Amino acid sequence: MKKTQILALFICLILISVSRITDAGEKILVNEKLPLPDDLMITSPGTDVSKEIAAFSGVWEGKENNYGAKVFLVVEEINSKEAKAIYCRGEVAAAHMPATCERYKAIVTPGEQKIEFGPNEKYRYIFIMENNLNQAKVTIKNPGFSDKGVMNKIK
Repeated sequence: MKKTQILALFICLILISVSRITDAGEKILVNEKLPLPDDLMITSPGTDVSKEIAAFSGVWEGKENNYGAKVFLVVEEINSKEAKAIYCRGEVAAAHMPATCERYKAIVTPGEQKIEFGPNEKYRYIFIMENNLNQAKVTIKNPGFSDKGVMNKIK
């Protein structure tokens, strides 16, 4: 009996591992080749997180106005104070720009339904959740330009 239980537990662990890989792969495979981190994993927000902030969890897609590149936001973890996010820009062949993905620690502002991050204080990505919880307004600020758009939740 113990061997059967151990074998069942082992099979369950394998299935859980594979389902996480498959789940992450399904969420990320968006017909775009992106250099995503190997350890990417989306975890569900805790029950103490408001629905407006919890809605950021998952995969978002939009389009950059500047070069027309597809852009993606993956919110791996989120709570009422911070989030772990990956921001990706698809390849822009005409501008000789390869696809990029960067992981950031984001600041969460629950009262404003906002997450914000960037490589420094002058270059920021700001996402504000819309009331339908499936769209977010995005503003990209940097010393040379500012860009605005909308991202849609895809998973």
